[in-house]
Amino acid sequence: MNPSGFLWPEEEKLILFLIRAQEAAIAWDPSKCGNFRKDYFKLVVIPTVKHIPWVEQNIPIPPGIYDKAM
Repeated sequence: MNPSGFLWPEEEKLILFLIRAQEAAIAWDPSKCGNFRKDYFKLVVIPTVKHIPWVEQNIPIPPGIYDKAM
């Protein structure tokens, strides 16, 4: 579970405890994945605004160092 040793031993124990405590709530296989029931939760629509992507122009090279920069 912690091959790189990134977690401290106590953190590793905490993660194992949480996984075991919530095992029934975790979808271990894709057939168990789903959505919230529509009779309990309304569909949430997030409004967005259409926009035109923009691009910053390059910083111009000062004429005094143009030849050196090229």
